[in-house]
Amino acid sequence: AVIFLAVTWVVASAVEGEQDNAYRTVWDGVYTAEQAASGQGEYGAYCAECHGNTLNGRSAPALEGDIFWRDWGEETLNVLYDAIRTTMPAADPGSLSSKTYLDIVAYILQKNSLPAGTEELERLKISAIQVVRNDE
Repeated sequence: AVIFLAVTWVVASAVEGEQDNAYRTVWDGVYTAEQAASGQGEYGAYCAECHGNTLNGRSAPALEGDIFWRDWGEETLNVLYDAIRTTMPAADPGSLSSKTYLDIVAYILQKNSLPAGTEELERLKISAIQVVRNDE
């Protein structure tokens, strides 16, 4: 009986762990509105000069609309985050905090009409979040 209970606990723990890392998409509310608001200010300070005030692009590519979906669709948020973190700001790549980069990603998601949720976007969870277009 003890072995059965131990096996049951291990299996239940594994299933619970899988649910924590379950596949999600950008349509599942993966950031908060507050996080995106913070990201808006940070975007203005570090990104807008090249990417445009409305993410429409200037000397750097647009981060919204069809161009966003073309460049980042079918990737995970980790790919977008890492691209931003390792190349931006252009004058000093990687110089911002992880939270700042995550807030900027949240703002980009918001500007692409992706819904906010109740939990902040977190570094350890972004590799399980897929960027998929919803053409409904």
